[in-house]
Amino acid sequence: MKIFCVGHNKTGITSLGVFLKNIGYRLNDQFEAEKRITCWSQRDFSWIKEYCDRYEAFKDVPFSLPDTYKICDVAYPDSKFILTIREEKEWFQSLLRFHEKILKIKLPCDPNILKNLKFYKHKTGWFWECQKSIYIGSKEENLYKEKVYIEFYKKHNQNVIDYFKGTKKLLIVNVKEEQSAKKICLFLKNQYHGEKMPHLNKS
Repeated sequence: MKIFCVGHNKTGITSLGVFLKNIGYRLNDQFEAEKRITCWSQRDFSWIKEYCDRYEAFKDVPFSLPDTYKICDVAYPDSKFILTIREEKEWFQSLLRFHEKILKIKLPCDPNILKNLKFYKHKTGWFWECQKSIYIGSKEENLYKEKVYIEFYKKHNQNVIDYFKGTKKLLIVNVKEEQSAKKICLFLKNQYHGEKMPHLNKS
């Protein structure tokens, strides 16, 4: 059985990943998976079976993005999927604070936004590619526009819920809830011994 964390980024997926690792699941290499953003934007999932065979639990890009969960469900029909959620405006503000922290700019009005986005992380343009392929397409004027990002966030969540409707494969959870760890253990049919959900990567 594979476990896919399909909640979007900044909904507690780092905390959830560490929790799954702590209760014994082999967690995927996030940085290796993130490099597949170009594959995801082209909907090229030819690599995913070879990659997923190496791990048991998966989080972050591209597993937190649209359509990936469909491919994973087909490839691993006995899998479980966990959709982490939070209030939408709270999610957007958390995303802004996190990007401000790692890019060292003030959002959404810093004049150096594009410069910093285009030269960050795995390769030149990685972060910028994420913004274009996930949120704004070719419309640079929509960069960090609250309405645009929240519409994406809501649509992603609803599409996941609709896709798994009528199955027992999906758990929807807010990791800030006191009983979130217990809910996850029960969903995965793991014994619950009073474990608590860690709260990591806070912004």
